[in-house]
Amino acid sequence: MKKVITMRQISKIAVVLLACSGVRAQDADPKVTYSTVAVPVKRAVADLAKATGAKIDVASQAAAEIVIIFVKDVPLSQVMAKIAKVTSGEWVKDAEGIQWLNYSTTALQKDRQAEDDKRVADVTKSLKQMADRLVPVPPTQPAGSGKPDDEEKQPPPLSGISKAIIRISSMLSPAAIASVDDGERLVFASAPTHMQRPLGNIGSIIADLVQEHNAAALEREKIERKSEETNPKTVEQKKEEEDMRRTWGRFDRQNYDKPITAPIAKVLFIVSKDGFGFFGGGATVELKLFDGEGKVVLSGQDSLGVGLGPMGMMAASAPENAQAVQKPGPTSPPIEYSDTTKELSGFFDFSGGADDWAAKKPSEKLLEKLLRPDLYDPLSFQQSEALLAVAKAKGVNLIANLPDNVVSFMDTFNAKGKATVDDYLEDLKSGETVTIDTADGWMTVRPASPAKSRELRVDRSALAALIGAGHAKGVPSLDDLAAYAMKCEQPSETPIVMPYVMMFAQHAFNQGMRGPTDWNMLRFYGQLTLAQRESLKAGSQLSMRSLLPQQKELVTKMAFGSPPQIKVERPGDKPADEGGFMEMMSRFMPSAVVDYRDEPTEVMPSGLPADAYVTLKLTEDNVVVPQSAEGKDIAMFGALGTDELAIFQYMKESPEFGEMGGMMPQIDRVRLGSRKVLDFTFQLGQGVSLKETLLDDHLPKDSAAISTGALPAAFQARIRKRVEALKKTKLPWFGGHTDPPKHQVPIPVESPGANN
Repeated sequence: MKKVITMRQISKIAVVLLACSGVRAQDADPKVTYSTVAVPVKRAVADLAKATGAKIDVASQAAAEIVIIFVKDVPLSQVMAKIAKVTSGEWVKDAEGIQWLNYSTTALQKDRQAEDDKRVADVTKSLKQMADRLVPVPPTQPAGSGKPDDEEKQPPPLSGISKAIIRISSMLSPAAIASVDDGERLVFASAPTHMQRPLGNIGSIIADLVQEHNAAALEREKIERKSEETNPKTVEQKKEEEDMRRTWGRFDRQNYDKPITAPIAKVLFIVSKDGFGFFGGGATVELKLFDGEGKVVLSGQDSLGVGLGPMGMMAASAPENAQAVQKPGPTSPPIEYSDTTKELSGFFDFSGGADDWAAKKPSEKLLEKLLRPDLYDPLSFQQSEALLAVAKAKGVNLIANLPDNVVSFMDTFNAKGKATVDDYLEDLKSGETVTIDTADGWMTVRPASPAKSRELRVDRSALAALIGAGHAKGVPSLDDLAAYAMKCEQPSETPIVMPYVMMFAQHAFNQGMRGPTDWNMLRFYGQLTLAQRESLKAGSQLSMRSLLPQQKELVTKMAFGSPPQIKVERPGDKPADEGGFMEMMSRFMPSAVVDYRDEPTEVMPSGLPADAYVTLKLTEDNVVVPQSAEGKDIAMFGALGTDELAIFQYMKESPEFGEMGGMMPQIDRVRLGSRKVLDFTFQLGQGVSLKETLLDDHLPKDSAAISTGALPAAFQARIRKRVEALKKTKLPWFGGHTDPPKHQVPIPVESPGANN
């Protein structure tokens, strides 16, 4: 007997089958076709979720990672896996079934360890190269041949202090040297303070150095006496030489030419990185010898460049890259850049000169995109279009996470981009900023140094706020600059922002004759509370004890960082001529090295003194921006205050500058604004201070241009007074110094302790 299935049963079966079908559809791995220029990964994942219905999202911690994607008919699971790979992430499903992309703790630790290991390996390699210089180079000609050696193949002879530096460097831990970051110093000492690390037994090295130095000094004295007998120097020449020595002694550390007669009381060995961004060429190692009075009797330095800075890496890898990179063939497909990217590239063509560049005006479309880097990523133009062209030409699926430093400082001034796919790909491979993996129809691109790249990633919202302020106000205020500095590194370390700064905030980081804006000082200002600011403006002292921990940390970085910026006032110092060259230059130049007080870790042996304090001197000035013939700002001059205008005028009026003076720009028309000069003094001890200056410029965007003759009378008087002061001092020579006070306790050369 057949069993009859009723309609009710059929309906139940259909519901079950439909439900099962829905489960299978939900669990299936949908295929995806998707392409995007550089965008935050959260936006890209939202697009993928919308296209596929998948429950995927990005945690806030990883939301700022930037990705470029080009995929064609591939499973979503593969796309998700590649995204996780390039962002050091992982997908984790929550209780509601949503898969979240977040950083993988394991991947982050692996990234950091790999970068640390590479730095140590680079330092080890550089130390070996230094040590190899001590090995005698065999003669180029056989012994007894009577032929002279080829001098070009023979390295220059090493001085005694160079040999000592190399020998001491080989005693140090490569890991300790590699730990020094941009703007930092690590000080080793024969008798260390709390702020120093111990050196090992260097007695024999120092003894050899003193012996060799004294022999060379005596020989030099003999030569100089003979020269003086045959061609005596005039009083003026001797004074000029002494002035030169006092002026540039900070930079001519090996110019200690007298025999050392007193016992060496202390030895310092310093590893530092000045942190000048793209132009920073690695680390500097420096050796200083002090006598019992605390006076520097001998000093010298050398460099460790391999792997410790962009310029150092370029120098080390240039020969290898020159051989490895082959010129692409003529069949490589051209890259078709968008009209917007072409316009942006052409905007930074300076071949027409300052007036031509000043007259350029971006289209409304380009302006709209540039003002919103949070919506139109800085990497979404040339870099994205070129990389997408590579993926299409090579027939691969692409997931890329480009670091910001894929854009170099020079790209701003050579912004036309690579012409062909192979050109761009080879350039990307040789730049040492990314690693590229190509396999199974996929190309993944991720930062070569992911941890460092995350530290240097520019906050797009902060950049948008800065340039928005510049566009609206004409010049960003000091508060605008400080807000940006709190979230981003300085432009010299993040050249990807240079086009934005040059277009919308070109006066922002220009301190003129006061030197570059100190980034830590900007951050310190940004962290000052309203009550602290008002107290400083009222003339009160802000004690170090009252500072917040993060504020004190920034002061420590400024006081103990590289290059040293502390100023020492000694009894009998020649007062600086107000408004003279040295008064200007001393604001940002390191002091000449005279004695132990010029070394921060000596004069502040336990860190920042508890009784240190901060004061502020606030003055009012004017500022101008020169105008082109077309009535546009000439951005390359920046905002000019009293100092800068006086320098221009002085050089034009002084016959000693000759043709150079005639080449100085003739500034006829300007836009006038106001400037507040904030001179901060961090008093760190008796006669020891750190001085930092910040400028707060206000220049209405639509202010009318006026002739320089119509400048306020008080402003013109300040400029004239400064010109006259410059004429009195003429050339920038420092004044003299008195001898330093003696150390209270003699310090032995050798001290026990393991090398660090």
